[in-house]
Amino acid sequence: MTLENEYLFGYATSMEERVSVLDTTIDNYTLKNLKKWKDRKSLLSEADFQTMLKFKNLSEVQYDLAVSPLNDTSLKKLYTFVKQQNWFKLHKKIFSIPRIYTPKSLEAALHFHVKFYMDFVSSLTTKYPMISFDSTCINSIEKNITAQFMELAQKTLVWDVRSKLENISKNTLNETEAFNYYLTHRFGTNTIEYFFLEYPTLTRLLSERLMYAMDNLEIIINSIKTSKKELSTTFGIKPPFSINNLQSKKGDSHNKGKTTTILEINHVLLVYKFRDNNILRNYNLLLNFIQKNKANFSLYKSKYIIGKNFCIEEFICNENCATEKEIIEYYQNYGSLAALTYWLGSTDLHKDNLVAKGKYPVLIDIETLFRTEERRIYSDDFAKIKYFETNSAISTGMLPMYKYWKKQIDYSALNGMKQKLPFKVRRLLNESNGKIGFELCEAYTSLSNNIPKLNGCHVTYKNYCQYIIKSFEEMLSWLCKNSKAIYTRIYEDFHTSPIRVVLRDTQDYHNFLDFSTHPSCMVDYIEREKIFENLWSNSFVTPQIALHEIAALYRHDIPYFYTLPYSKDIYFLDGKIDN
Repeated sequence: MTLENEYLFGYATSMEERVSVLDTTIDNYTLKNLKKWKDRKSLLSEADFQTMLKFKNLSEVQYDLAVSPLNDTSLKKLYTFVKQQNWFKLHKKIFSIPRIYTPKSLEAALHFHVKFYMDFVSSLTTKYPMISFDSTCINSIEKNITAQFMELAQKTLVWDVRSKLENISKNTLNETEAFNYYLTHRFGTNTIEYFFLEYPTLTRLLSERLMYAMDNLEIIINSIKTSKKELSTTFGIKPPFSINNLQSKKGDSHNKGKTTTILEINHVLLVYKFRDNNILRNYNLLLNFIQKNKANFSLYKSKYIIGKNFCIEEFICNENCATEKEIIEYYQNYGSLAALTYWLGSTDLHKDNLVAKGKYPVLIDIETLFRTEERRIYSDDFAKIKYFETNSAISTGMLPMYKYWKKQIDYSALNGMKQKLPFKVRRLLNESNGKIGFELCEAYTSLSNNIPKLNGCHVTYKNYCQYIIKSFEEMLSWLCKNSKAIYTRIYEDFHTSPIRVVLRDTQDYHNFLDFSTHPSCMVDYIEREKIFENLWSNSFVTPQIALHEIAALYRHDIPYFYTLPYSKDIYFLDGKIDN
């Protein structure tokens, strides 16, 4: 149905879209709106702002127009544009399907989106008859997609509850009754669309992320179909394929919602990655080469299938060691692996990138197996510190590695035990009544799978340091003596393997995305852009790269860049940046 004042969806347009649609030929611009915009809190200097204008190919007059308040005439023009966009067409389609339900929680706001996605899941079994989803998997998929949408909508929903309940008399209804009244009247079949009309940017983001989720799920299913022979040969999985579990890992989303996904097919656990991961194949070849030429070297080699733009790997479980001798072997193997990764220049191999599989430490994410050479300009003292830090064995993440100065947490692959965070985090409390809200609470890191176990109990490295040190030194000595042969092997096997380029701390990107889900950003799209503007202020990142970083953040993705050995170019989703 068409809503009254539906033209308010014009607020879901970006600055560049507003410039392309609205009239920029008006004379005598005073740039007063631009001045107000620049006077707001920002990290940008005037030079940063001018650089941003240059690379976005916008003039000050156009930017002034983009940040100007929108009147009804402008909104109606923008709405004409919005109606032609795929995200809006999907939004209308979602709510064109009648559904009977009773709102019982804030997740009711997402009911139409989730059910539309689940209808799509069901349609895949018709399109791919050799593949089915069992009931456990269906429940897992629904829970997973709901959590993804709630991540976008949660702050807005809490804000909306509190603002709407202010108008409800507290004398006649208690907190729980008031909350239930809110749910019924806000998210009933005939009223829910008006909620999204009040938050046009949220509407756009949910529709876009839903499109990505559907596209990505079909990519996974099609990969299974085209890999039926390899699944049988490598993992002993034969069609028909019953999918028992399909769940996105709690990790970073890249390139239009793509993230590592846990698959269970015919009760065999697997890991699906949206990249060909040739580096894993070459890593296994390197391990084989070392094993043939060095005594007492044995590391586990993961099984995998590589297809076009995807990889299916075995799921590595945190298995028990049988004896204390195997615990010792684990830490000996760990020392060898730590030396190898240091010698290769690996980085970011933290506690979630390694699993203790019996006596074997197994790397499960090796996209940072090699490090790119960075040439940034630092002060002399800082440059010295940065050099020693970058070229230290600690930089691999395999040895104790502390974050948060004076409030230390060890994020290394050696320590996956539960640790208290040195700061409080916001948690949602009172989810089912009118006192719903966020509160700062104590928080802890979760127990990881990178600690070996004996009889079901985790055995930390504290009493086994001597084994790590000895094997580290022996392995490093062997690598140095055989460096020519190893370098030749690496050149032959890895010269076409992509190397991820990490230009900023991933947590910084997460912080920007977290800020961008504030309710004010969910009303007017340019408020999100105001937050992301701050990325133009970093002198360590070139303007060309910042442009593509921000494009990824607009999609609610973590930016992803990579390069190739012996290349000076940086690649991203849609192309590359030369030199």
